[in-house]
Amino acid sequence: MAIANIKESHVLIHMFNLGLNDTLLRTIHMMGDIPTDFDKYITAVTKIDSNINHRNTTNYRPQFKSQKKDDNTMDVDHLDEEECAECMAKGLCFMC
Repeated sequence: MAIANIKESHVLIHMFNLGLNDTLLRTIHMMGDIPTDFDKYITAVTKIDSNINHRNTTNYRPQFKSQKKDDNTMDVDHLDEEECAECMAKGLCFMC
């Protein structure tokens, strides 16, 4: 910060962090080796922010292996709204 004449990196980093969103801050703090130099810190934060934004704008979906459907599993979505309301009124379990 040239106007305030602050030159200590840890102070600049602290002040910079005050303007960051929670997701970015959490991601930074999970980094193994957080840069202590202000310019390197800005570079690292910019890279992380870019990765987060890219993931959010590309409809990122983790890929899971498809599992073979077991024909013996119970269909838990078999109740319509009226049946659900009746079960809830009676205090019945939806698991069994």
